[in-house]
Amino acid sequence: MVLFTFEKVRPPEGFKNHIEGFKGKFQTDGYKAYEKNKEIPDYILFSC
Repeated sequence: MVLFTFEKVRPPEGFKNHIEGFKGKFQTDGYKAYEKNKEIPDYILFSC
């Protein structure tokens, strides 16, 4: 499954709202807020 989300602004807390309950691989654009949430064990970060 692929999910694309878009917001005009990217507050760090918005990221947690999008991934709540998600398990799997999470492809990102390298936004630093994603790195701060690496302790969440349910997903694997990888860059595009």
